[in-house]
Amino acid sequence: MVRVLDLTFVREERDGTVSVIELADSEVAEQFERVLGDEFDLLSDEDLETVAQGLAPESSALVLVWENAWATRLASAVRESNGQVLFMERVPRDGVERAVAALAEK
Repeated sequence: MVRVLDLTFVREERDGTVSVIELADSEVAEQFERVLGDEFDLLSDEDLETVAQGLAPESSALVLVWENAWATRLASAVRESNGQVLFMERVPRDGVERAVAALAEK
């Protein structure tokens, strides 16, 4: 389970014009009420400019900030038992896919 914290659409037109649609914008806010609880404005203008600079003309990106709800509960349980997380690392998707494929071959 995840909780969506912030979500923004960025689009670059053929002429280089960049448009941004944020969740707070009235034309989309109502449609996303069901997906979001509290809305946080975590994506800065600088973040979105960086995304826009990486876009090819006539392309778009969805910029998403989420919280792993299960991890929040796990971290809370660890703290309540006087434990601490010493190391955490994300495994890239391609690594997971290779591992699953290797298991399927056995």
